[in-house]
Amino acid sequence: MKNSLVFLLLMPLVVLMACQQEEELDITAYAMEMNEWQKKRFNTLNDPEGWLSLVGLQWLQPGENRIGSAAENAIVLPSPAAPAFAGTLVWEEDSVKYIDAEGQEEIIFGPDLDAKVLNFGSLSFFVIKRQELMGVRMRNSQSPVLRAFQGTDFFAVDPQWRKVATFVPYANGKELKIQNIIGIIETQICPGYLEFKHQGKTYTLDVIPEGDEFFIIFADETNGEDTYGAGRYMYTDLPDEQNKVILDFNKSYNPPCVFTEYATCPLPPPQNSLPLLIYAGELMYGNHY
Repeated sequence: MKNSLVFLLLMPLVVLMACQQEEELDITAYAMEMNEWQKKRFNTLNDPEGWLSLVGLQWLQPGENRIGSAAENAIVLPSPAAPAFAGTLVWEEDSVKYIDAEGQEEIIFGPDLDAKVLNFGSLSFFVIKRQELMGVRMRNSQSPVLRAFQGTDFFAVDPQWRKVATFVPYANGKELKIQNIIGIIETQICPGYLEFKHQGKTYTLDVIPEGDEFFIIFADETNGEDTYGAGRYMYTDLPDEQNKVILDFNKSYNPPCVFTEYATCPLPPPQNSLPLLIYAGELMYGNHY
């Protein structure tokens, strides 16, 4: 990881409050927490099975799709290590069957199955579904992009962007329309929003539940300059007994589309576009996505 952890504010604990709100912030413990978070972020991106290893995404047609490294295949595997003809993918309804070059058959994607990963040396591929589309996503654990990766940069960690927010539930929840970067709109159930203050003004962010966390897709006025033009992501814990949530913009990070053209990143809903310059979290990586 090429960045060092730097704090903008190093005032004594007795006068520093977390976001000037409801809890004292232990600067030493927070520095360690952020250091660990940035290391984990680096390790996630540097994973041979992570986003930087992606080398292809191609969409299936219903029925039979020949797959292999030869150009005449419907799905071309971008690796000379893969056979010229590796078999056939058969898409029928919600399932995809793989018939290898010797005629052996196996369901590799279905409603009740985890997508199976197939390997040819350092190259692997698996099936993904995006609403009505079925695609083949490809990875190479020796991808030049992955091998050249040395880490991402961050704004200096600023405790003022660690907010104590309040979770406000919607009476019956609401449907949240999320469009991804390829134009597909998916509906998520949003249980409520997080309300926080910055410099005396109140702001809100709709949340998406993911297991024991909230997932937040947001935009701010640094996008397109210091940060990715299409916004950033962030996770929080679920609310405590007082409906309080730590909303830490220092832990906001880039969508996968910053690193690869083979991702299908969800975009921020309009109501999550904040009229703020949030100088916190992960900076833009590269200059081509």
